Amino acid sequence: MGKDYCGLWPQTGPFSTQTIGLNWMAHRIEVVRTAFASVCLWHNERFLWLNVHTGKATPFNPRIDIMFDSTLIETNFRKSVLLEPLFQKAVGRFGNLGPDECFGFAPLPALGGAMDEEYIFKTQMREYVGLVGHVLG
Repeated sequence: MGKDYCGLWPQTGPFSTQTIGLNWMAHRIEVVRTAFASVCLWHNERFLWLNVHTGKATPFNPRIDIMFDSTLIETNFRKSVLLEPLFQKAVGRFGNLGPDECFGFAPLPALGGAMDEEYIFKTQMREYVGLVGHVLG
């Protein structure tokens, strides 16, 4: 990859589906999670991008070289999926994330909130993902 993305995808271990209560993550392997708690999963020999704010999983090319050498570093992907512009504003406002933290939105987008700068806050990742999972069902 070569470039340091300064926390867009924090390096932490996978979180337990029992801990956060998300049945839709069972039998999937977390590959990468973003600063906004969305995750890239490996499932059934393909990558899935799970947007925790919408609950939608988008399939990606199963080739690891394409995923890590192209997709994750592509400018439009960083802007629209990784939310890099919002990430930069959030870090400026709240500082860097700790290993178990993420940036979230309040009110939750699923409850009518927006994925916008004025609604960003810093929180514990497990609790936030668990809350979003309960809201989305």
